[in-house]
Amino acid sequence: MKRTLPWKLITALVLVFIAGGVAGSTLTAHLIRQAFRKSLQFENWAAKTEESLARKLSLTAEQRPKAHTIILESEKDFASIFGRTLRECGEVIVRSGRRLDEVLTPEQRAIHATMKAELRASLRKDLQMELPPDDSPVGIP
Repeated sequence: MKRTLPWKLITALVLVFIAGGVAGSTLTAHLIRQAFRKSLQFENWAAKTEESLARKLSLTAEQRPKAHTIILESEKDFASIFGRTLRECGEVIVRSGRRLDEVLTPEQRAIHATMKAELRASLRKDLQMELPPDDSPVGIP
């Protein structure tokens, strides 16, 4: 009497395992993207920081308004610095794309133009980030 599992059962188990991995990966990616989006909203950062400080440090009624003022000032600074950094990163992305176009063939430039358009759409959708305009016509450096 053989005690081997039928191939259909083994195949089903493998498929269930693969489906679980794909579903888990998809859910993880979605949750990470959502958490990253929330982390870019500085009003969330300020409220959570204030709440955490009040709880962990047991701030007094006198300390809370002072801490609130400091956190709001920091929030403005962070938002300014982060906005400037995102703009500079966007400029680097666009500039490197133009430089790369200079070494590509016309066929490669057309493909690269599509890739750049997809990147712009992805950044706009996922991070609400707009890249600076690419001054060169599509596919031409």
